[in-house]
Amino acid sequence: MKINLSDYQRVKAAAERAKEQRDQAIGAHKAALQRLLKEWNCSTIKEAKEKLARMEASEAEMQNKIQKVLAEFQSKWGHLIQED
Repeated sequence: MKINLSDYQRVKAAAERAKEQRDQAIGAHKAALQRLLKEWNCSTIKEAKEKLARMEASEAEMQNKIQKVLAEFQSKWGHLIQED
């Protein structure tokens, strides 16, 4: 099978574009991992997901505590608060 010059140049250009896109994706991935390490002290995506899950659980626990304290406050002092 023969390939003519214009087909060769078209395929070569497509390959070069694909290589550039790959290089950009690798650079973006490296930058994202560096940001994870700098901002969250995580060196992998898996580690970041695990940390996020712990943070979300902690946040839910804090929300529950806040709601409990608020309910206790309203029960004890609610009669003194004027509502419009």
